Amino acid sequence: MEIREIKSSEKEMLLHLYRYLHETDVALPDREAIGRTWRQVQDTNGHLIQTCFTGGHLVSSCVITIVPNFTR
Repeated sequence: MEIREIKSSEKEMLLHLYRYLHETDVALPDREAIGRTWRQVQDTNGHLIQTCFTGGHLVSSCVITIVPNFTR
């Protein structure tokens, strides 16, 4: 098992996982919209997608958003 941040080249694997986990949901947006969102996620500091791979297969993901604050 390998847990790490997703690589840009693994976007299609992530989309496949989302389709598998949510078969009855509405279809994903068109490729252009997905591309814009993907670039925004990749370019935003504090927005991470952690993944879990087993045997070379993406089996889980977790979106992490780090929100700056002044409390500590």
